[in-house]
Amino acid sequence: MFSARDIQIMKLILKQGKSLVVAVNKMDVASDDTEEYFDWMLSFFKQMGSRIPIVELSAKQGWGVSEVLETAIMVSKKRRRIIPPKELITAFKEMLGKSKEKVVHATMSPPNPNEGPVINLKLSHRGTSFSPAKVEELEARFQREFAFDGTQVRINLQ
Repeated sequence: MFSARDIQIMKLILKQGKSLVVAVNKMDVASDDTEEYFDWMLSFFKQMGSRIPIVELSAKQGWGVSEVLETAIMVSKKRRRIIPPKELITAFKEMLGKSKEKVVHATMSPPNPNEGPVINLKLSHRGTSFSPAKVEELEARFQREFAFDGTQVRINLQ
């Protein structure tokens, strides 16, 4: 299991908008409860609102090590991609469904080294506003739908 410090570090990394890949070493000596542990990890990450790639490896046996680098490169490429405004607007219209709020404009700023992608979303205000929890829900859904695995996404409502 993760130590309290591991969890604190992962939360800090995600809060700061940085990407994260979890490498689980010593899989060559995995015990019978390994599958249960992975289920727990996936549940834990889901509770954190993130899809974080997990790579199994054995540094001693030399397997899985290159997959860690490949996964980190994949996450980095996804982190840097920019989704065109038209595609953003369509996605958010679907996410908002029958909400009274309508998407007027959407842009995506490229991530800088200190944070993940930032989406600037302009909505028509029709007497409703989004709670911080609703914004977090939209961020998590966007992260899932556009496969920003291991990268936190931030939405600015205008």
